[in-house]
Amino acid sequence: GRSSLDLTMKEMCLTDGQERAEDDSNEDELTDTEHCYSCKQRINIDGIVAMERAYHKDCFQCVSCGKVIQARFNVKDKQPFCDICFQEEAERCNICSGLITGDSLKSGDKYFHPYCMKCSVCSIELSGTYFTAGNALVCPDCHKATLEHCSVCGDVLSGAFYKVADDNICEKCYKNQLSLCPSCQTPVEGKMLKLSDKVYHPACFNCSVCERNLAGVAFTQDDEKKIHCTECFQKKHASICAGCTFAIIPEKGETTAERIRVQGKDFHPKCFKCEDCELKFDSRTPGHECYPLDTAFLCRICNLARINNSQQKYIR
Repeated sequence: GRSSLDLTMKEMCLTDGQERAEDDSNEDELTDTEHCYSCKQRINIDGIVAMERAYHKDCFQCVSCGKVIQARFNVKDKQPFCDICFQEEAERCNICSGLITGDSLKSGDKYFHPYCMKCSVCSIELSGTYFTAGNALVCPDCHKATLEHCSVCGDVLSGAFYKVADDNICEKCYKNQLSLCPSCQTPVEGKMLKLSDKVYHPACFNCSVCERNLAGVAFTQDDEKKIHCTECFQKKHASICAGCTFAIIPEKGETTAERIRVQGKDFHPKCFKCEDCELKFDSRTPGHECYPLDTAFLCRICNLARINNSQQKYIR
């Protein structure tokens, strides 16, 4: 701190080996009244007290120019200065550029007279809490009035916020507006996948059967809006071969699968063959045609054979 003090004179002498002092100051606060604070020598006579320290009169000097201080002096950083040196060393007010010889306020590396440190908006003197906006000083009320507010709840945006179109939205309101991922039931922000009226985290967009991630790959929805990879959807909804009883689905690397449908039954092409001799049916090849008999699918030869066998049994 800085202040300007009057020199307190103290005459000191020895009488009958005892020390006698006349001083109006509180000697209980002095650390050593017998020795000079400057030269460390014993004070026998002509002593003075300043800043709760004892000095020889000639030892009480300005720390800047060395001039003996006779009367009024100034204090800075607990050191005595004469008026001239003090003015040269003293800080200047950042507002009025005037010399600061008494109490001051400090903001960063700048000093102010208490009466000069005012709010740049309403001009009220600042004491206690204040805010800075560039080089300006702002009181708490004006600072609050100039802050951005959440476009949803109206609260001051004191922390992280989001810019949505032309609106500023606080973090709480922003997250309340987010859609929930149908898979994990947590808000979706950042990267997302949108399907109809639902929004998914990319990591949650998985096949409902095998749980394979489908972000960026082909997928299908069933009538219940469940997501399936192509393979699982085909297995779930594909026709069943009447010959081998397996689903008729595309081979690996293919997108379609051939199917033969006869009398309401489905077959893999390789499974559509004579039930008796296993001749593969192919209408494009003579002799490989299909000749159904009741519910059986037979080649011409096996068809005739069954008919003959049936007639012979009937004759007997």
